[in-house]
Formats: sequence, C-alpha cells, structure tokens
Amino acid sequence: MPPGPASRRIRAPTATTPPAATTRPCRSGCRGDRPGAWPNSQVREALPDPLREWLDGQERAVLAEGLRTLRQAERESGWANAVAAMAEILETTGGIDRAGVCLAAARHAAGTEPVAYDEPVDLTEYDLAFAGRKDNA
Repeated sequence: MPPGPASRRIRAPTATTPPAATTRPCRSGCRGDRPGAWPNSQVREALPDPLREWLDGQERAVLAEGLRTLRQAERESGWANAVAAMAEILETTGGIDRAGVCLAAARHAAGTEPVAYDEPVDLTEYDLAFAGRKDNA
C-alpha cells in the first residue's frame, strides 16, 4: 500500500488482537471523556474480570477518572504494566487512585518487587503526628 492516510491508521484492538498489539491501546477505550462508550469498549474486554467488574460498577465520574488513570499509566509504563498495577492497587486498597496506579506501573516496568515486611507495618504514630493530635480520638 502506498504511503498515505490509510497506511497511517491506528488499528483498534480486537478479540484476537490484544490492546498491547495496537499502536495506542487506550486511544478509543480509555479517553475518560466518553464513559458512555465503556460497555462496548474493546479495552474493557481486555481487562481482567475483577478490574472490569469494579469499573462497571462505578458512577460515571469515577469511571472516567479510572479510564484516564489507565491511559496515563499505559502511556508511561506500557499496557501490561498498567493493567497489572491497576489490578494490584484495586486489590490492596479497594479503589483506584492515579498516583498509586502510576507508581505501581512504573515499578512493574522496572521489574522491581514490592517491599515485603517481616511484621505488619503500623503507621498510627505517623497518622497522629500528621493529624496534629495526641491520641487517636
């Protein structure tokens, strides 16, 4: 095919082509400004069940922010790392926040494992100090 507009088209993900195989996986499914298109999104179909189900159950504004978060993490760290990070943050916190997802995606991209502590970490003292209170009341 000769060079021209048709040769520069970006392929959308399909059932046989995962989003990672496209030039920009989140181009149409992760914009965040079209949460109404989410139910028919090919990106939606490419997500693991727990993540997809959580996003499906969110209000429009939370869904839009989640899609923008996925898009940013995908741009910075790649599709597989973004999805793994988003699922990890959802599992550990019960929600999705952009800073946590992007940080986890960068960690996945770098091949760094999360810190494993021998004992549970108690941050109560820090919480009290930052809150400016002397007790937990």
